[in-house]
Amino acid sequence: MENTKLINTQKEFVSVAKDMFGENTTKVSRKEVVQMINDRSIKYPVWLLKSPTYRIGRGQYNLPTFEDTMSTETESVVEETVINDTE
Repeated sequence: MENTKLINTQKEFVSVAKDMFGENTTKVSRKEVVQMINDRSIKYPVWLLKSPTYRIGRGQYNLPTFEDTMSTETESVVEETVINDTE
């Protein structure tokens, strides 16, 4: 449940970033994050600014992508056939 909440928060943040800075935005600076907080009243993104996963340099961060989440939802289930050797 907590993980789902975080993913929703991340998706909302990425959506606002793309709305403010363009659809092709993949990186944000600390200055842009502060601008988003001031202009759009979003919550401080601790998950982004304190995580080494997204940091690419001093005050520079990659935005998360959600293709991994989408692909696991659309995977199909493979059925296994059981062979009976009792003959």
